[in-house]
Amino acid sequence: MKRKTLVFLGILATIFAVYMMIIFPRAITPETKAPSPVHETAKDSSPILVTSTIYPLTCIVEGIGGSNVETATLLPPGGSAHLHEATPDAIKKAQKSDLLLHIGGGLDEWANDIFEMSQGVRSLEIMSAVQDMHDDQNGLSNPHVWTDPVIVKDLLVPLLEKELSRIDEANTDKYAKRAESFRGDLAELDNMISDMFSSVSGSSFIGDHPAWTKFAERYGLHEQGVIEKSPGYECSPSEMSTLIDEAEKYETNVIVTTRGHGAMLAESLADRMEDVIILELDPIGDPDDSTRDSYIDLIHYNAVRLLEALSEKETRPVE
Repeated sequence: MKRKTLVFLGILATIFAVYMMIIFPRAITPETKAPSPVHETAKDSSPILVTSTIYPLTCIVEGIGGSNVETATLLPPGGSAHLHEATPDAIKKAQKSDLLLHIGGGLDEWANDIFEMSQGVRSLEIMSAVQDMHDDQNGLSNPHVWTDPVIVKDLLVPLLEKELSRIDEANTDKYAKRAESFRGDLAELDNMISDMFSSVSGSSFIGDHPAWTKFAERYGLHEQGVIEKSPGYECSPSEMSTLIDEAEKYETNVIVTTRGHGAMLAESLADRMEDVIILELDPIGDPDDSTRDSYIDLIHYNAVRLLEALSEKETRPVE
């Protein structure tokens, strides 16, 4: 009797299962499994990975992307943006990215091979893109565009907001809102720096290379000249003599060097001048240093240091 009862119950279970498959087919079939956490189907919960060659680009992306982005930087703090060799781990991270960013314009050519090995990953060259957006392309020939907060506000932020929204359409509104807020912060930074340098307007300095040319142009300073016009360029004896003669004319006593770039040529020039300040600035930043671990802090950090040096020496304004 028990055996017949079990058989009967088994038949009933089978009938019930068939009935459920007919009435509720998606309730018990494999198609009801949760979708894979890829950006096409779960953009709100899965941040996109953006890898940049230099940290300032990473900071700008974070200012727009917030929690919707995960970031990585190929150049370590203190490294030279012009001369670097990426590690295998950095290459692997680049290949897993949703977006690769580099400055271009001859600045970070070491990244070209990495991008070529990252086939299928969307990449963006900043210099090429901003020149397409800007009428005066000659004014943007210097690739150190990020040292000018106004260029960042007016060109880089809109550009990167558009790129993030293109990859992650579900969070377009969030990117737009953060970009607007970030642009407001940059406008405040610009106003503050303009006020800071009003007291030394026209003051001169010599750069080890043109990292701060755009900054000087924006805030009324005179970059008298640069020692190394391009990576690997050797300043000739006659060019060094010209720098010294002009330094005497304008009473230029500040030589700006770049962290990670080396100061040998600057020191050589300083030896031939009198009462000179060699000032090291950092255009790249450091995520482990709270004084320059964001874009706003980085530019403010350098502005304060440059202002202190120029104020101490009180160079004669260029007419």
